[in-house]
Amino acid sequence: MPGTDIGALQELGQRQVARSQAGRHATSLVDHLVSAVEAAPLERDPYCHIHVSSCFPAQTYDQMLDNLPAPAVCTPFNLKRYRRSNGESTRDEFHITNDNLTKLTKEAAALWGDVRGALSSTAFRRAVFSKLAPDLADRFGISQSAVADLHSECQVYLTRDTEDYSIKPHPDGVNKIVTMLFYLPADDSQPDLGTSIYRKKTGIAGLLPGAFEEVERAPFLRNSCFAFAVSNSDRRKSWHGREPLKNFSGVRTTLVALYVQSLVPKKKWHRGLLGAKRQM
Repeated sequence: MPGTDIGALQELGQRQVARSQAGRHATSLVDHLVSAVEAAPLERDPYCHIHVSSCFPAQTYDQMLDNLPAPAVCTPFNLKRYRRSNGESTRDEFHITNDNLTKLTKEAAALWGDVRGALSSTAFRRAVFSKLAPDLADRFGISQSAVADLHSECQVYLTRDTEDYSIKPHPDGVNKIVTMLFYLPADDSQPDLGTSIYRKKTGIAGLLPGAFEEVERAPFLRNSCFAFAVSNSDRRKSWHGREPLKNFSGVRTTLVALYVQSLVPKKKWHRGLLGAKRQM
């Protein structure tokens, strides 16, 4: 064709192929995540939680490890609460937002953008909520079959925990619906680095030191995830935490996906679906 810019046509074709491949990869990633969650057995004591294995395709997982954000682009979580005696932060974070993705290489930005998209997808959210339906139905006063339709927003970020990091038993704020902790170790040599699941003792014992007993510890294994339904009522609380990382020279890296209630003002008292007064 006279006047046709062959180079421009070739470039357009390459972009179309790249978009098509990216679309297929994103669909494949969502399908893999959904299948992994559906295969995980539900544990209901002391609250609904799951341990998921082979969360991501093996190649994707290796790419995630190869493209972790550099420490320089991560920010301290809270220097007042999470620091060593020398003032250094024990927990740094990298929130996977559009602005932060510009701080990464093109390859890394595309990868983490795909991961965020998959975790935020409707299909994956429905699979996770359906798996944890008993506690979520109880919390929101709806049928288990309606749980998958709960509206939420997904926040995705990476954490880097180093020596002396710890967090006391806590249930998570009631604006959260589900918490997912995807562990990202290079190998399976330190399974004890996972998150602890606690039960609070009753009566006077629950008011004294040692009020919490560790029921279980999620294994910190390659390509695995600990996920739970957030509960913070008088009847059930999703207590979890992490004992101090002592004599630890490495980095405990976790990909966090938080599914939170949408359009709920913070620090405002309201009466929840079960009639309980809650602070957001």
